[in-house]
Amino acid sequence: MIGWRIGTGLLVALAVLARSGDASAATFCVGDPRCPADAQLASLSEAALAAGGPAGRDTIFLGPGVHEGATFEAGNAVELVGAGRDATLVVSGGGANATVALADRQSTVRGLTVRVPATAGGIGMRLAGVADDVAVTPAPGPAVAGTAVELLDGAAVRGSALEAAVADGALGADLVPGADARLEQVRISGGGIRARAGRLAIARSRIDAHTGTAVRASDAGTLRLDTVLVRSLPGAAGGLHAHQPARATETTVIRARHVTLIGAGEAGQPAVSATASGAGAAALVRVDDSIVRGFAGDRHVRAEGGADAFVDIAYSNFDPAGDRIVGAGRLSPFDSGENRTYGSIRFVDAPGGDYRLRGVSPVIDRGTPGALLPDEPSLDLDGQSRIVDGNGAAGATRDMGAFEYQRRPPVLTAGAQPALAAVGTPIRFEAQVSDPDPGDEITVRWVMDDGAVVDGLAGDHVFTTPGPHFATVTATDSGGAVTTRTVLIRTTPVAPVAGAEAPVPPDVVAPRFSLLDRSLRASKTGRVALRVRCAVGEPQACRGTISLRARPRGRRASQVVASSAFTAAPGATRTVRLRLRAAGAKLLRRTGRLRVTVTVDARDSAGNRRVERRTLTLRAAVNAKRGPSR
Repeated sequence: MIGWRIGTGLLVALAVLARSGDASAATFCVGDPRCPADAQLASLSEAALAAGGPAGRDTIFLGPGVHEGATFEAGNAVELVGAGRDATLVVSGGGANATVALADRQSTVRGLTVRVPATAGGIGMRLAGVADDVAVTPAPGPAVAGTAVELLDGAAVRGSALEAAVADGALGADLVPGADARLEQVRISGGGIRARAGRLAIARSRIDAHTGTAVRASDAGTLRLDTVLVRSLPGAAGGLHAHQPARATETTVIRARHVTLIGAGEAGQPAVSATASGAGAAALVRVDDSIVRGFAGDRHVRAEGGADAFVDIAYSNFDPAGDRIVGAGRLSPFDSGENRTYGSIRFVDAPGGDYRLRGVSPVIDRGTPGALLPDEPSLDLDGQSRIVDGNGAAGATRDMGAFEYQRRPPVLTAGAQPALAAVGTPIRFEAQVSDPDPGDEITVRWVMDDGAVVDGLAGDHVFTTPGPHFATVTATDSGGAVTTRTVLIRTTPVAPVAGAEAPVPPDVVAPRFSLLDRSLRASKTGRVALRVRCAVGEPQACRGTISLRARPRGRRASQVVASSAFTAAPGATRTVRLRLRAAGAKLLRRTGRLRVTVTVDARDSAGNRRVERRTLTLRAAVNAKRGPSR
């Protein structure tokens, strides 16, 4: 490496001279505190000039703040490194229609945000290399039809967020004709994706289209989707569409596998469609192991003038009732052995945008039989393993859709108080459960060694014989997974005392209460209301604290976002209002909803304590646009 350059003017001069006799790469900095003060360049455009030439790939550190974009031509390979998406913003400086252009396939970019120019046809990033951990956003102000990323030959985008304006003609990603590119673990919103006369692969990604068709291929393009959530939201024109105009012997192909395809139920929103015109032209769409929901029609084909248009769906859940054929178009037959009729999918929370499968979903283990194919991702959209035996019936088989149900057993802990007591003393048995599979419902049952049965997380039991006793508690979730624990206690004989009054048994029972809410919503002022009911027959009021904990994205530890004390009289229900702390309110505004752990900790005057935890969804007062409820 040439090393840090000294002085702005001297830097450029030395860079040019270095190209003639030194083929090693150099490092440049623009407003980056990691570099010495005398090694800083004034702008990204100046860095592009300094990095130009036939040398190896240069590194450019782009510091925090706002920077004007630049163009790096083919033959000028660079590694462009920002200070993080939230720290480094690159905006259009006018002139070129792309804010950042990296035209060399050896170039890389990461750790920054690029803004799409506020002009019709503007492009946020024109890319031939690799983009990793990058965000592209539309310019503020009136929505303008632009493109977040234009994909040149060799382009790959990973772990990034691409947002286009909600305007007719806007695109999240656009493949230039003849290019071969890939998107993986990418979130696309606003406009959809277009592939023309090239090859585009999309894996483990999410696409939210507010305008146009979510995914479309044309002009002999080939587009492959694997493990993708596609939502055609209100105002969009449909899900997957292949179109081949009148060009003899040319074929446009879309191949989709493990796709969850969600529509808004609007007229003119077909889920999967293919159109072709002219002799020899063909448009083909093949869909496997997928879920289709919420469209005006699930399969539409149109073929005219001797063309062929074919939509083939297998091992998927879709509705053939809305099929539409125009001209010589073709549809694969509906086979109840390979497909399921249109019924309830049982998503975890479709209104909230969570399309993972609950343990009772009928599409679990209903995908294509057999092992993973060589090009099939081994992880689902949530990063979990595929293939898994989800129903515990006949071995591991693919699930339909982008998510694979894991059928993980509940997490169960249990105990008893007191562990040593006289015969006839009530023993309190308590369990705490959670389930790593979201949406699963859990039932709990205690079986005592004397045959008594107690249903629920907690209960009291009296043993009538002295000696060791055990209680077995079993937690079963809605997917059929089971976890069992055994609790041991010992009872001792009670010696009668002649003429003595029976002693008053000590209070050894913890306060009994119930948390009534199954979901939470914050008010516009950041207040969250929860209802706690103190059990009838409690000798004294239930008193304690309620707290909400959430884990910020990217952090391992959770933090308390709200807490409050409460008191509820026996048999009464108390509404407790908690106020979100600043950090919690910020998290909620950013995401629109949070998974929070509600902890209720109550004690009585005898020192008995009971703690109950429950994981719930906390939603903001006003939600963003969402897909249809299913």
